[in-house]
Amino acid sequence: MAAEEVVTMSDEGEVIVPGSIRKALGLKGKNKFIAIGGDDYIMFKQIKTPSPKEEFESLSREIEKKFREEGIERKDVEEAIKWARRK
Repeated sequence: MAAEEVVTMSDEGEVIVPGSIRKALGLKGKNKFIAIGGDDYIMFKQIKTPSPKEEFESLSREIEKKFREEGIERKDVEEAIKWARRK
């Protein structure tokens, strides 16, 4: 999607993203961006952060994979928890 519209920067440095671009990209308030400045341009790249649920699921998959690789079983984890609680 290529879209061009003229925008004006306020004295405070604020730029309003045109509604047609916000709608086309599905942007909402509080979206975060990286501002990239060149010699004669500014580009905004949206930062897409995972939701807490997505982050948890991703970490869980990584941990499960590592446990399988290392041969760590459920009983090993249960023993480690018991050991940690005694401390």
